[in-house]
Amino acid sequence: MLKWLSRLGQARAPAPGDPGLAQAIERAVYLVEPRLKQAGGYPRRYRASIARAWSHARGLAGQIPGPITLDREAFIRDPFVHALFGSAEDIQRVLCLSPAMQAYLGDPANDGDDIYALMSMRRNERTVLGMETEGALLRRDVAQQQVSFSDHALICPAPSEVAARALIAWSLLDSLVGRVARLLDELRQEKKALEQERDELLARLRGAAPDRRAALQARLDELLGRLRRSIQRQDLRAMARLFDDELDAPEEVVRLGTSELRLDAMGVLRRADETLASHVLGFTDLYGFERRRLTALLVRCRRPELPSMSERLDSAGRWLTV
Repeated sequence: MLKWLSRLGQARAPAPGDPGLAQAIERAVYLVEPRLKQAGGYPRRYRASIARAWSHARGLAGQIPGPITLDREAFIRDPFVHALFGSAEDIQRVLCLSPAMQAYLGDPANDGDDIYALMSMRRNERTVLGMETEGALLRRDVAQQQVSFSDHALICPAPSEVAARALIAWSLLDSLVGRVARLLDELRQEKKALEQERDELLARLRGAAPDRRAALQARLDELLGRLRRSIQRQDLRAMARLFDDELDAPEEVVRLGTSELRLDAMGVLRRADETLASHVLGFTDLYGFERRRLTALLVRCRRPELPSMSERLDSAGRWLTV
């Protein structure tokens, strides 16, 4: 799924359950610019902005619903799990092929049977043609709205719910602080482009005719002002302002939303007054990762058996021939 989101879940995190702000500040500064630790004001100058982000991240991690058990029996008996997957085999595929799960299972220290993780997926809604009954009549080719889920991804696997939610909190903090890192990268790219434009203008100015020099000089002066402001924003002693600006309202950047849908066994949206069997299911959406909406929940599963290399190659070959 989203490679960036998957990498967050695989990052080495501080001890699960540790709410220490000092660790959050050190982690955030390291992700943005490690040299900030040698600049003036560290860590005091970063405490307020990162405290807001860290508190919000922990709050969101605690609000994600679950854990929901994922296995073949749950697919058969639980309408919610049934709605998330096309088949029971899809559950095993998600568990075994997730990069984060493979890394977790490959670590000899993770030898427990129960695994908890954050599962995210895309919720899709499309129009399909199906059959409807009206009294004794059977109508064909009726437009219906069908809900399905795709691009399932598992991140932050851990041996307990507490440990998984702690890893999720650190990952959410990383995503918030990532805004600061991206802004800094944009400023550096801007500085590089301005310097190149400055050099071009200087070259043109040196060979310009007298009637063109005033206009070129005005453009150069304006550009040098922009370059000076860009350099000032990247100064290590002033960089804490970037944290202040980007982490001022973390609840507006990464947030959760909920929705309820009445679905039948085929994932078709149904009304409450219809007699066909259906269930009202509640979904929680995570907003803020690359400006996308992801349906998210905490899941619990038994330790899966990873397929052998030959089985993986056979599976890949079948997909390529489809």
